Parts: sequence; structure tokens; C-alpha cells
Amino acid sequence: MKKTIFLIFILISLLAGFFIVFNFSEKKEKGENEEALFGREVRLTEERTGIEVYNKEDEMISRLDFSRFQEWANENWEEVFEETPMFAEDIEETKVTPDSFYFFDEAVALSPKEEKVAFSVHSYFTATHLSFIGIFDIDADKLYMIRKENRGEVDDIFWSPDGKSITYTLSTARAKGDYLSIDNVESLQKEFTLSGEDIERKLDYKEALMPRFRDIAWKKEGGVVEFITDIKDLKKEAVWEVGKKGDSLELKEIVYKE
Repeated sequence: MKKTIFLIFILISLLAGFFIVFNFSEKKEKGENEEALFGREVRLTEERTGIEVYNKEDEMISRLDFSRFQEWANENWEEVFEETPMFAEDIEETKVTPDSFYFFDEAVALSPKEEKVAFSVHSYFTATHLSFIGIFDIDADKLYMIRKENRGEVDDIFWSPDGKSITYTLSTARAKGDYLSIDNVESLQKEFTLSGEDIERKLDYKEALMPRFRDIAWKKEGGVVEFITDIKDLKKEAVWEVGKKGDSLELKEIVYKE
């Protein structure tokens, strides 16, 4: 009897040891993979001609030169855009090509898993900006572009928590934060763009409103974007939510400005 109990004890000890070693190895492997990404930082060079990625030891591990992006964009322009982007329809001289880009914009953002960088470039014509969103896959060393241009100049870019979408505001000669846009990074398609007219309709205003989209934040695991706009009463502002596909624009509350 004692011998049987002793053998059972030995067997349990061996199994427990195996489980501990296996579990430790699995955690170690996962930890090393996570650590390889944790702590990356993206920086824009002073002249805005390079996007650099650094690891947590402050070592540069990747760099995207503007000249490389411009060359890639020229080679792939017709594939990216079904219709050539233009400042004004049916005017040949207003067609936009990558040769009209001169540097990266200040809007540069690292994805939540630190494997991609979203950035913007723009072209300028008679007080009007046309902006374009690029995606740089750091580890694969590949470039992509969202397949739709934007009216205005891109402000800050915000990644969704799941890394599948980005949102950003656009400023124009008329106003800062004139538009809010969301793009699908996986399909490279634009989901939607909100303007002051969308806000006016929701508030039932009869006069033009410059919304000044701001304070952007992703909610509910990246399914909803929260933001703030102006309203006619200058002492108050409106808090909104919208689904990442542009559905369910909802006024949450109207609050007094601080």
C-alpha cells in the first residue's frame, strides 16, 4: 500500500514538473515575442523627409525615406486610385500626382501592436489641400495607400485599439477640424467623412456651422469613435459618438465649455 502511494506521489510530481516547465516555456516564448514589439517609437526627421522607427534601446530599426515613398507612389498611382485625384473636376491642370508631394506631413502614428505606421502627405493648389494617407508595414517593409483622397490637411491620426482602422480630423483654409474621417486599414478603403453639414442636420440648424471636430477617442474596442464639436451657443459644445462605418451618429450630450 505504501509503495503504491509512493509511486502515485512520484507520478504526480513528474506531471506537475512537466506542466510547470511547459507553461514557463510557453510564457517565455510569448514574452519574447511581445517584448520584441514593446517600446517602439516613431519619429519624423526635422526636414520631414524621413520616418524613423526606434526600439526601446533607442536604436533605429527601420526608416522610410520620402524619396522612396514618392517613387513607390509614382509606380502604383493608377493601381491605388481608380480615378486620378483632382482639385477641380474636368480641369486637366488640377490633376494630382506624387510629384506634387514634397515632404511628409506632421501626422504620423504607430499602430497599437507597433507593426505599422500611418502617415499623410498633401498637395496644395489655390488655398486648397488634398491629403493622402499612407501605411508603412515596418517588419514587411511594404507600403500601401488608402484609396481615397481627402479635402483638407490631416491633423493627428488615431489608430483603433484593434489596429484595423484609423481616424483623423482635417483642417481647411476655412477652419481647423473642418472634417472627421475614418479609413479601413485592412481593405485600404475610406469608410466615411463627416462634415459640418452632417452635424447641422442632426441639430436641425438652418445656418452653416464650422464644427471644429476635436478630442477624438476610440471607444468599445474600436467600434465607436467619440468626439466633440462646436454648436451655435459658444459657451457650450456637443459630445458625439459614431460607428466606425459612419453609421449611428449620435448626440450624447451638450456640455458647458470649461
